[in-house]
Amino acid sequence: MMKQVTFWLSLITIVLIINGATAQSASDIEGFWLTDDGESHVHIYREGNTYRGKIAWLKNPNDDQGRPITDDRGDEILGMEFMKGFKYDGDEYTDGRVYDPESGKTYYGSMRLDGANTLKLRGSLDKSGWLGRTETWTRVKK
Repeated sequence: MMKQVTFWLSLITIVLIINGATAQSASDIEGFWLTDDGESHVHIYREGNTYRGKIAWLKNPNDDQGRPITDDRGDEILGMEFMKGFKYDGDEYTDGRVYDPESGKTYYGSMRLDGANTLKLRGSLDKSGWLGRTETWTRVKK
């Protein structure tokens, strides 16, 4: 009987250690991410209690005349903060807003990590996330 108790306590301890080692912290999302089209790197960082993202690199930062690419408002895309307000809820990052420089529209956003090097960003028309699409980004290794 004592051996069984010791076995189960040891097993529970191992499971708790493994779960603790793989638990995600809010700051795990910080860093640079390659977008799914391979055209840009996004720098995700914390500011206050929320997470934001800005375009840190563009494959083609200039137009045919050598001028920086801009959105419809005339704002340069390189360096643009286009993600803001994401709050970590212990599992994912919610309540964010994502600006699409190509369309000029702003969408509701949520993000979640799928492993250490994969990020799923969902932009949607509705706050609940039903009407939208998900992109998969990959962490940029330095």
